[in-house]
Amino acid sequence: MLPDESWGGWVPAPSVGTVASGLSRELADQGPAREVTRRSIELVNSDSLRKRGIVAANAVWVPVRSTGEVAAILDLTVIQAPGGESAPEQHLARSLRKDFGWTTRIVEYAAQTSEVPAGRLTIEQVLLRRFGERQVQGFLFLNVFPPGAAEAASLVFNTVHLDLVTEVARQGRMIAESLDLTLGDIPGGRRRG
Repeated sequence: MLPDESWGGWVPAPSVGTVASGLSRELADQGPAREVTRRSIELVNSDSLRKRGIVAANAVWVPVRSTGEVAAILDLTVIQAPGGESAPEQHLARSLRKDFGWTTRIVEYAAQTSEVPAGRLTIEQVLLRRFGERQVQGFLFLNVFPPGAAEAASLVFNTVHLDLVTEVARQGRMIAESLDLTLGDIPGGRRRG
């Protein structure tokens, strides 16, 4: 699913120390760079756990091994997709203000639909700044709507490196193209936070 060895992924868990250490060895050079990557993975994991079970998997992109700096983050979630065949269009017609919050300034927004092997795809590229923060963040939302499903797989990419937004989008599309989704019931139902 991940495009190359500069990406590392895991399933969020309360104890991620061993996973963070292992991934930092895979993604960064020995020394301070590994510590930067390890701490970043722990922070991303902690943030995902605060989202009360909605994040099914995480990944980080470390394009420069010598620094260990995480250039982009990926959260894999599942979203509701009512509307059958028109679910992608209905999703794009939703209230952005409601989704992003009234304290978020949307600097730039672009959206379109497409197709990938696993189903229809919505692509949303958003530059935003949260109230009280100076830094603009780039988000890419790739939602894959499998035929006949009432939910969609949502790939949420985030970067503060705006010069890398196009590259994150290219790699995000590669990930979306590679998804193999299996539909079915979850024994015992979906976890609730």
